[in-house]
Amino acid sequence: MNNLTKYLISFALLCLSNVAISEEIEFSINCEILDQVILEAADGKSKRYSSIEGKEKVGDNYRVKFKYMGLSQGYHLSIESEGDMSSMGNLHAPFVPNSAVVFRNGSEKVALSEDNFSFKNNDNFSARRYYKNDWSALVTDTGGSRIMALNCMSVSAAYDQMLQKMLNYHKANPIKPK
Repeated sequence: MNNLTKYLISFALLCLSNVAISEEIEFSINCEILDQVILEAADGKSKRYSSIEGKEKVGDNYRVKFKYMGLSQGYHLSIESEGDMSSMGNLHAPFVPNSAVVFRNGSEKVALSEDNFSFKNNDNFSARRYYKNDWSALVTDTGGSRIMALNCMSVSAAYDQMLQKMLNYHKANPIKPK
């Protein structure tokens, strides 16, 4: 066998071992849009709207999808909201036990904790647990002209399971401050 064949076989086995060891947690959080304000400033006057044609309106569903993949060497997390994606993997600040797990990837930011989570992609999404598995959330667009208030009822217990796996990984693999 030549070296290239050995290299390709080794690479394939490495990829298969990561897939075989991986664990996925995938779930969605469905929120009801309770209120929405859209502001516009034109010709020295402000205008206020309650919806944008072709976009979500009060009473509609707003979905956030989480996909966690635990790997033999870390994990990968992606969060999608209404077509915008934040994707993170082993990109984290030094971890302090019992605090949030925080990631930065360019202008994207994700922070997760027991009672709060937020992320920034094309929108800013911020949620706070107010009772058991019920969460309140605010979404603002990057221009700040659209604000939505959301109620997210019966969030899956998979959120807590995913967070616990991430915290366990960081406790077992601390980053030493530079």
